[in-house]
Amino acid sequence: MAPTTVGAANERGVVERTIVLVCTLYCLLLIALPSTYGTSVAWLVALVGALRGGVWQGFYERYRVALWVMFGLVLVNALAARFPAKVAPGAGELIRSVSFMLPAMYVMQHCSRHAVVLVLKALVGLIVAACVAIYAFYAGSADVMSAIYEWSLVHIGNVHNLVNVAAMALLALVVLAAFEPNRWQRAVLFILLGFMLWFLVVLESEGTFLALLITACAWGCVRFTGGFRMLSGLGVVVGVLAYASLMVWLGAGGTASGESPGSFEIRAMINARLLELVAEQPWFGYGINSFKYVAEAAVDGVMYIHPHQIYLEALFSFGVVGCIALAAMFWGVFRLSSRQLILTEPLPLLGFLAAVYMAGKGLSDMKLMSVQPLGIFMLGAGLIALPVSCRRSCEK
Repeated sequence: MAPTTVGAANERGVVERTIVLVCTLYCLLLIALPSTYGTSVAWLVALVGALRGGVWQGFYERYRVALWVMFGLVLVNALAARFPAKVAPGAGELIRSVSFMLPAMYVMQHCSRHAVVLVLKALVGLIVAACVAIYAFYAGSADVMSAIYEWSLVHIGNVHNLVNVAAMALLALVVLAAFEPNRWQRAVLFILLGFMLWFLVVLESEGTFLALLITACAWGCVRFTGGFRMLSGLGVVVGVLAYASLMVWLGAGGTASGESPGSFEIRAMINARLLELVAEQPWFGYGINSFKYVAEAAVDGVMYIHPHQIYLEALFSFGVVGCIALAAMFWGVFRLSSRQLILTEPLPLLGFLAAVYMAGKGLSDMKLMSVQPLGIFMLGAGLIALPVSCRRSCEK
């Protein structure tokens, strides 16, 4: 082959790898935004690039248990659902989310750390600049938080989407600062990190700070051993139990009489109603995406789109048997995770932190059968998975 032909092929390969990397990280950081912001296009481009790169080879062999459990779960759920036709969109979101693993694995196999850090810095810089612009524009308002809430409602669906994008950028800044060798650049990253923390404080999302606390403790479980690991694990348990206790207390009437219920009180009432319905139909649930169509799920005559709690939503949708199958599917997806990768590489660390954050945020928000939590879970699983070559060498 002529040298010019080899050079052109290598150049095309670099361009293709860069495109897949940019699209994958774009989805990881901005998946909370509506599809009109290009996340669906970025997913499709990344998926096509990953398939062209041959990542699909061996994917079925590694994850066949999880895939078969997933298809079986969807089939049984459709047969047992109160509204079988509503299962299809949720099943589509689940399958689409699993496909995110392919671009994540491609990036880990074909993209250098240098390229990853450069692209991550560029995307995070754009997100921080956008947050600075939003805050600066409304800083003179009488109520900054309300003004930003109204802007979010008009432009990106709701403020929770903005909160999750800001949290993802914050986690990315933590990772970049941890791996940055230049002290001046690290100082700049810490300054940006401080602003993003302040921005989240302005937005007053208590559930986000709980999720970030759980994420920090989960990282401690991976990073340390012995007593520090036990303390970190205790932090995760305390965070989860604290929120569950708050919901139980509010559900039992722990609010001032005569006051209109706030967001947490409404969530507590939804949780209590969900548990009542699960007790009536415990084994196979009511079906994926059925919550807003089940009349008995209404709270004070109001039908909510989703329960704002992904774990109770799973129990409501799949039942006890289905939740066991769902847990088995996630075990099949995450069983190849590498602690060494999380501790030594920036992108696996970010994937781990993002997945744990979404799991923590699911306590107080999120819709389970949506690409926002599920896509992040699968991206995280793909990024922290032990590479095929390493696994084969370990088996030998």
